[in-house]
Amino acid sequence: MLCYHCGLIETVKRFELRILAVCMLLLGSAAVWLLLTRPVYRIESDFLEREDKRQIDEWLRDKAVSPVGDTRRRAMLALSRIGNPQALELVIAGTTDPSPRVRAMAAFAIGQIDDSTVLTKMNRKSHPEAFQVLYDLLSDTERVVVSYAVEALGKLGRPKQFEMLLRTTAPLPITLAALVRMQAKESAPWIVELLRSDDQDVRRAAVDALDRLEIDFDKRLTKKLIERSRDRNAAVRVVSLKALARAKSTPGVLRAVFAATKDRNTQARIQAYTTLGLLRPSGTEVEIAAGLQDANINVRIAAVRALGARGDRNSLQLVRSLRFQSDPLSYAAEETTAQLADNDDDYFTGFTGFPPEYQSDAGKESFLRALSILGSPRAQDLFRKLKNFDGRSSANPDSKSSQPRFESDDYQRISRELNRRLMVHTTIGVFELIVHYDKARLTAEHFLNLVRQGAFESQRFVAVHPTLVVEFRAARPLFQARFPDRVRCEVNTEFFTRGSLGMFADPKDTGGYRFFIALADIPEFDGRYTNFGRLISGDNLISNITRETKILKITGI
Repeated sequence: MLCYHCGLIETVKRFELRILAVCMLLLGSAAVWLLLTRPVYRIESDFLEREDKRQIDEWLRDKAVSPVGDTRRRAMLALSRIGNPQALELVIAGTTDPSPRVRAMAAFAIGQIDDSTVLTKMNRKSHPEAFQVLYDLLSDTERVVVSYAVEALGKLGRPKQFEMLLRTTAPLPITLAALVRMQAKESAPWIVELLRSDDQDVRRAAVDALDRLEIDFDKRLTKKLIERSRDRNAAVRVVSLKALARAKSTPGVLRAVFAATKDRNTQARIQAYTTLGLLRPSGTEVEIAAGLQDANINVRIAAVRALGARGDRNSLQLVRSLRFQSDPLSYAAEETTAQLADNDDDYFTGFTGFPPEYQSDAGKESFLRALSILGSPRAQDLFRKLKNFDGRSSANPDSKSSQPRFESDDYQRISRELNRRLMVHTTIGVFELIVHYDKARLTAEHFLNLVRQGAFESQRFVAVHPTLVVEFRAARPLFQARFPDRVRCEVNTEFFTRGSLGMFADPKDTGGYRFFIALADIPEFDGRYTNFGRLISGDNLISNITRETKILKITGI
């Protein structure tokens, strides 16, 4: 009998376990169903709408204390994008959240809202608790939290407190960027020691920090920078050459910079000639002119500009012979000739009116700029005539528009979109981009809408800073679909590195038609402009982009 009862009890227990397992399976299925239907895209769309309208309401406040960690983290990001000081109480509370991802995003939000540059523009004072809660996070057990706290403290300023950043677990490049934002010049001795780091990213960030902090380069530090100009990493060599432009033009510095004009890396050669233009070494016009034979067009342009910075007659003769060709090198030579010319005869010999070789937009721009640089009565008279004759539209593509904002259905649709790969066909080749909806959904949607309408077709790259960014713009479409003419900037935690796709911001925290591809790491852009994609093929090609390069079409939608 006892065995019978024992067996019965065991059967009941097994039955109960099965019932429990079935219940758990049903609950899990219900949770998955909820996540795959309403909550995922509907909650994201609600966040997007509040970010777009810069609206803090009870719904958002409730999500900031949601029992779901990912929802709380997303709420912190939304509050950082809204940027309203009313959000500080919520994000400060988020710094004590049990989830490290939420604490990290709360720190990021404090840095965005209480950024010292923003406070100065808005004539607003920092929140009294902001600095202290970030300071407390420096001892957090999670490195990601410490990293975001360091980054945020850099934005808050307060250079006198720089020493607190030197002993944290944050990656050193993040710490160095924060010291630059603080303008903590007193940290220079500590930064100098990092020039010997085994980590190439640390060496690059250290050189960049010393340059951006405008630290005086004595003989000892100049020698270290010369060593770094021969670094095995190209990015380190580029920033070192840039920094040497502020050093004294000693034989050792000049030898290092001239050696870099033969560097295998294109950007290093561009920076070498740019630095030579700033150092202005005498009697070296022949050596600089050797750059006119470089295979890369932007290196040749940098050599022309270096000759123009010298201000001597030999350079004028070299540059003047490059004019009146339908290519970017000639356009650069046109501006440089005006810069070197001592009188009207130096400039106007050989022509009297608008050169027919400069018919392209880039050519016209350079010619008008050259006349403006020359500044003589004759040049100014021709400048006015050409400006009046120019029939191009003077409408500002970034002017205020009456286009409506996104509507509720749009936010829901956009919240379900996936990342897109695009092929950008240009006059010099094809490169590939990926547009990240998951990083900045409204910006990604706006960009792709412009692509669908052909707004980039036949548009050229309007500005080229060959060691920083190339900028391109969309034309205002003739037949616009219903979508906002401008979108809110969607700051995120993505770093701007070489190949990042970004949208420039306008004064009122919006963007619309100005986009760029980063050609280097640009820490000063982080958290300032919208980072919504990146280059995934064609890295060599983007180094050849000039103001004459055009986008033929973009495919892959």
